[in-house]
Amino acid sequence: MKKRNLLQLLFAFAVFGIVFSSCKKDDVEPEDENVEYHELGGFYIANEGFQNGSISFYDSVKDVVVNNVFQKANGMRALGKYVQSLTIVGNKAVICVNGGNNVVITEAANMKQVAEITISSPRYAVEINDSIAFVSSWSNKVFVINVNQGKVVKEIAVGSSPDRMIKVGDKVFVANSGYAKGADMSKTISVISIASQTVVKTIESDFYSPFGFVKESDDYLWVLFLGKDYYNGNHEPSALAKIDIAAGTIVKTVNLYADKHPSRIAIDKDKSNIYIGCGWGFPGIVRMPLNTQVVEEKPFIEGSFYGLDVNPATGNIIVFTVDYSASNKMFRYKTDGTEINNYEVGVLGNGAAFKKRSN
Repeated sequence: MKKRNLLQLLFAFAVFGIVFSSCKKDDVEPEDENVEYHELGGFYIANEGFQNGSISFYDSVKDVVVNNVFQKANGMRALGKYVQSLTIVGNKAVICVNGGNNVVITEAANMKQVAEITISSPRYAVEINDSIAFVSSWSNKVFVINVNQGKVVKEIAVGSSPDRMIKVGDKVFVANSGYAKGADMSKTISVISIASQTVVKTIESDFYSPFGFVKESDDYLWVLFLGKDYYNGNHEPSALAKIDIAAGTIVKTVNLYADKHPSRIAIDKDKSNIYIGCGWGFPGIVRMPLNTQVVEEKPFIEGSFYGLDVNPATGNIIVFTVDYSASNKMFRYKTDGTEINNYEVGVLGNGAAFKKRSN
């Protein structure tokens, strides 16, 4: 009788193991160490990390996340402290390692490193063409880099603590966040001519800390102003502003919150809704329909998030949870706020990187 019970128990454990392994969707190992991730369909994920950041890959065919893909492709070498962002430039990936003061360039297909450039506090890159990218740095500069040669070809002085950028036509708009500790708080946006690689205009605003952009149309951009949070002293309000691209002027402002400071902005696939969220203690993701240009009062996605993106191919909303000590979660949502699935990613998932950004 005891032998029969033991056999039944062992059988139950075996079944549980099979079911558990078949249902687990996180950190799936690729069959081939030389796998070309971009051939799988999906996107990369920059995990900022607390000591060492990492890169994950979401395989949209299998609906799984593969973690630590840079380490696996490069002899388990750590990327370094604070992986701020990853951007696809031609057939390369540009990884800004903010705390390591370096930009790592890899093959976009398989994450194998091909170059490394020393840049102080790099933040974000924007693709200019298949070989050239602009990289913002909290040293108050934008660096022009050649990703194929692996070197800086020019430095452009801009405003205080430049952060996210957006390329629109023959210009790049730079959010001078003023957010670096000890930096002068900024209310300006630099406009760089791609042809001359010089600042051709500085847009002044009434709000502090421009932090990100979305493109509504060929005529207009929206910029998110963080305001001042406790990190930089007394609260100053957050806001959205609409920019006439050709004129380089602010044509409309939308006041947001006196004491809440969303740090991420995204726009849906059909350019009908702007999403804002993330930031210190900001509750969830809220919408602003562009036909009303009025921000909805209640979040349509609840939670505390660190990163926000919209997949330009599917329109799905992608958010990342915040936890400084353990692996975090990535959630995918439909545009109505219905959860599709969630996955384990690295510490402090910071954003997604797609083959081709949708401006």
